[in-house]
Amino acid sequence: MSTPADGGSDRELWRLLVAMAGLMVAGALALCATLLHHAGVSIVLVAPAILATIALARPTQIMLGLVGISLAVEMLIPLQTGGGRIGDWDLHYQLSRAYAGLPSTVGLVDLRQRTPLFDALAGSLLVWGKSYWVFQMVSVVLNSLWLWPARRLLQILGASPRRLLVVGLTPMVIIYSVYTWPWGFVSFFALAAMCAALSRGRLAAVTIGVGLAGALLTHIGAIGLAAGLGLWVLFRRPDWKLTVAAGLAGVALIAPWAAFTHTLSPSVLWQGSIPAQYAGSVGQWLLSRPVLFASTFWGIPPLHLGTPLLDAVISLFFFSTTAALLPVLIVGRRWPRPPAPVVWSIVGGIVAGMLLLPTNTSRSGLAETMFTANIALVVVAVARLSKEQTRRLGMVTGVLAAIALTALIWRSEVTVTGDPNLVYKVAQALEFFVARFSVVPGILVGGAGVLLLARAWRRSASHPA
Repeated sequence: MSTPADGGSDRELWRLLVAMAGLMVAGALALCATLLHHAGVSIVLVAPAILATIALARPTQIMLGLVGISLAVEMLIPLQTGGGRIGDWDLHYQLSRAYAGLPSTVGLVDLRQRTPLFDALAGSLLVWGKSYWVFQMVSVVLNSLWLWPARRLLQILGASPRRLLVVGLTPMVIIYSVYTWPWGFVSFFALAAMCAALSRGRLAAVTIGVGLAGALLTHIGAIGLAAGLGLWVLFRRPDWKLTVAAGLAGVALIAPWAAFTHTLSPSVLWQGSIPAQYAGSVGQWLLSRPVLFASTFWGIPPLHLGTPLLDAVISLFFFSTTAALLPVLIVGRRWPRPPAPVVWSIVGGIVAGMLLLPTNTSRSGLAETMFTANIALVVVAVARLSKEQTRRLGMVTGVLAAIALTALIWRSEVTVTGDPNLVYKVAQALEFFVARFSVVPGILVGGAGVLLLARAWRRSASHPA
């Protein structure tokens, strides 16, 4: 493994740092604009920050192709079911509407459930277009930004950045990218912090802190990933004070949100504490931990909705850690050995999830909090493969991705009695992209994405990987 000594001169780290800080500051200013009842101003702050991030990423053909496929699927689905028959997608949409100053179904309790960066950024663009289809497009863009630091991580590990194609076609990765919640955006910050942890110099130390802060600002579920990598920094890096200072400065950006939602009040802090998760029974909590861990690899089907077995397999196998890791483990024939900072972050995510996730609330176990960890493990594993193994894995993941996305689109067409997703859509008269613009744009964008990836695949086949 190569460990570049950037010494403050690594241009990629500079670009990542500027992009992350820009998005975080823009999100914080958008929140302030909303609190001051001037939400309409936020688009002027957020749109340039997102466009600047895309420009700083310098997207390659592979990145554009992968984003094109995710956008195409998002344009074609008439109902969100990628996260199982649950309604987190609607929660984040309603949170974004609230931050945009638009009518919303959420209240103060809901606002404090999720840290606000993703929803504040997306909400700023809802000021311009007040329909769900706008949120769909913004969500895919933000949730695809992880491709940038993942490409960088491949380079740090000594592999060709073209192998990002294989990583991006992992079924779980694509399904997460088209579900309108912020875990892909969390991965953008967390993977950037991991990349910086594998570099030296003060620039890297600051980037780690900003990345961990950005992940926490995006979803509080990233607390374990941040804590794990943060502990590694404290024990292993002599410049840890820079990381701590940058992290505290980044987290401080949401002080107005914390004050408005009373997030730091004793009663709210108690509700999120470990003892509060016991639900009155320590024994029940302890017994639920093995179930929680096991369902990370094969989720518990929501049979109370009368879901067919095939539907359960599609939603929970492709949505689980098993789907992310099994192909690369079979082809590579060995467990990936991540660098120490990545290991610490993953262990932190597992420990926090096992301690903090409540009993009987997660059918997919730690899959959400482990999503970033799964990406990191796949990146490490792909970086270690031979050229022939990479080619074979690319074919396997390509086929699996086609099956998963076809199944996802098919599943969104199936009406299930009691499905809360359908209830949300009908009750709120939500306008999906396909209902507004037909299937033609989605087919065209998907075709363009496939062509870009096919061209990149042929080019990579003729070069050493």
